[in-house]
Amino acid sequence: MSAARDRLLSAGLKLFSEKRSKAVSVTELAREANVARSTVYNLAPDMDALFSDVAERVTVEFNKTLTASLDGITDPALRLAFSLAMPLEQFHNDPLAGRFVTEFGLRERRIRKYWFGVPSAALIDGVAEGRFHLRESQIPLFRGQMSGGLLSTMLLIQDGQAGWREAADCFVALQLRALGLCDNDIENLKADFFWSP
Repeated sequence: MSAARDRLLSAGLKLFSEKRSKAVSVTELAREANVARSTVYNLAPDMDALFSDVAERVTVEFNKTLTASLDGITDPALRLAFSLAMPLEQFHNDPLAGRFVTEFGLRERRIRKYWFGVPSAALIDGVAEGRFHLRESQIPLFRGQMSGGLLSTMLLIQDGQAGWREAADCFVALQLRALGLCDNDIENLKADFFWSP
């Protein structure tokens, strides 16, 4: 990827996040990326495509970090816990990406596909192994409530109503409890949580 294209993606992330809208002008993008307007027209002639590329970049970078963290972890409950806690930490550490995801996460297909990766695989494995008390037919609904809950939790963190560690601890515990894990099981898992307070 060219340096100019990289600057356009970074500038797009900043502007889309701050404006909370896809309505970014070529002039704004050129100014933020410190490139000529002609460069914007050459490298990003379509703002909708640029927006999708920004969403893809945020999702890919996050998934790369998550996948590396899960190396060697086979317990579906622990995989699910990581996939719920890590976004809270990552977006606490990168508030711009966090704002982007909370603003567009429910509407943008490329961000929503996160839920069909590690979280979905962990749910499916946990149901198949009898670790989670959930019927296979309920997986899509549970996945939906998890995504909405995670985005709401991210908003609480962004608004300063909770710290990310406290929010991750509570949110993950609630999700695992809803899947049938008892408090003792959850406490035992916490020893392996990298984010546990």
